[in-house]
Amino acid sequence: MLRVKFPSDDKSLQQVQETYVLSILVAECLYSQAQVRMEVAHYADEATNVWIIKDDTKLARDHAKVFIGLCLKEFGPDAFMVEIVNKKNETECDGTNPLS
Repeated sequence: MLRVKFPSDDKSLQQVQETYVLSILVAECLYSQAQVRMEVAHYADEATNVWIIKDDTKLARDHAKVFIGLCLKEFGPDAFMVEIVNKKNETECDGTNPLS
């Protein structure tokens, strides 16, 4: 999984949500709507502006790449942080594993 942190004073959750929806549409163009619904998942914590993005399949990784790429273009490389969350530290997000 990936943890994407947007500074709360920089980017509104609405802007990030719109970018996420666009990344879903791109993934559906590459794969199918049904396949995307089965393999792509996220959790957005509005209070902290942290997004947890599933990346455990090829489709999910491709979608994550599209989302991160769109965020780079829209918000700039210094506007957010991406961190790989492995099994050892996945519960450090907020004490729960939202995608389990």
